[in-house]
Amino acid sequence: MTQYRPLAGLTYVPTPRSIAAKHVVVNVKNRDNRCFLCLHPPKNHPGSVYSYTKYADTLNFYGIPFPIKVKDIPKLERQNPNISVNVISVDPEHKGYCVEYLSSQHQRKHHVDLLLLHDTHTSHYVWIKHFLRLLGDLTKYNGTSFVCPSCRNVFSSQ
Repeated sequence: MTQYRPLAGLTYVPTPRSIAAKHVVVNVKNRDNRCFLCLHPPKNHPGSVYSYTKYADTLNFYGIPFPIKVKDIPKLERQNPNISVNVISVDPEHKGYCVEYLSSQHQRKHHVDLLLLHDTHTSHYVWIKHFLRLLGDLTKYNGTSFVCPSCRNVFSSQ
């Protein structure tokens, strides 16, 4: 038996210390259920809610209710043909990460990797700005590492 956690981003959830210490994600402290707007990472002040509000009208969310569920991401990608999204979540049982959604659209102009965080009451999307550094400690290899775009595993060669 397992606890039911609906896969949708709602409002702010603090970043776990182990991830925050790596400085690899941007977690916006929003007070609404629109954390999915981090699809458009700004150049300046990425942790500020204001940095995202100006991009709210650049994406087509028609027919997609907030909070956005993982199952609605393919529809979002169809409505926004320049964007592809991958979503992973923390898997505490196996001390790693679980792929929640993997886009089949690898060649799009804008690609965003998101981390779906959970606490006991809510969940929250955060932007992964350094995917390799997030997953880097999953391998004992000391050299240059590469993340496979399909399986999200870390390898020593491309």
